[in-house]
Amino acid sequence: MPELAITTDRYSPVPLWHQIATQLAHAIDAGQLRRGDHLDNELELCERWQVSRPTVRKAIQTMVERGLMLRRRGIGTVVISNSAHRPTRLADLHDDLTGQGRTPTTQILSIETIAPPAGIAGELWLTARSRVLHMERIRLADDRPLALMRNWVVTDLGDGIDIERLNNESLYAVLRSIGIRPYRARQRLGAVNANDELADLLDVAVGAPLITVHRVMSDDTGRPIEVGEHHIAAERHSMEMTLIES
Repeated sequence: MPELAITTDRYSPVPLWHQIATQLAHAIDAGQLRRGDHLDNELELCERWQVSRPTVRKAIQTMVERGLMLRRRGIGTVVISNSAHRPTRLADLHDDLTGQGRTPTTQILSIETIAPPAGIAGELWLTARSRVLHMERIRLADDRPLALMRNWVVTDLGDGIDIERLNNESLYAVLRSIGIRPYRARQRLGAVNANDELADLLDVAVGAPLITVHRVMSDDTGRPIEVGEHHIAAERHSMEMTLIES
């Protein structure tokens, strides 16, 4: 295994395994780890990185789940991808609409600082006593309601957001303008039928199909800083992505 300068900060809110996995992914991007390179065994990595065996195991398993490494008995852990990045670009709905030549606008329904629901707190590595900036907005495309967007942003970052800019810009663009870099997101897609509330907000029939998007976004330190839940009118939007074999 090539010599890597893996460092950890035990005072950071980012778990040690996530810090290590992030640095391994960066090493792959930078060419320090190449396809076919083998990692040393867990005990050697524990000693080198000064962390516990479960921490090393969780970091490596994360790389395996992302398709960047392969782990086999008798072979060990080997790098199988030359890049941690995929062709899918980290963008939000505002960026997608602009890229399609449509005109996005936003209607802000509410913005307030609240205690996060238990599930959201867990995804943002927060406690029940923490506070988050919660916003609800309607995204319009060419003046027609397209999506109901609910977002929860960690408070120490949300306090710097210029609320007025959210009327005409994407949340990610506003975050970037205050020095926060959206870097990676985990996203889950689904579908539901519109209930009375959603039908009224999105100007669709009750029971109309809606695309659901649940996204957890992290910055370039690996810290999750925003959770988004969107309901999108399926008849007015399509989603396209490019996939490649790793």
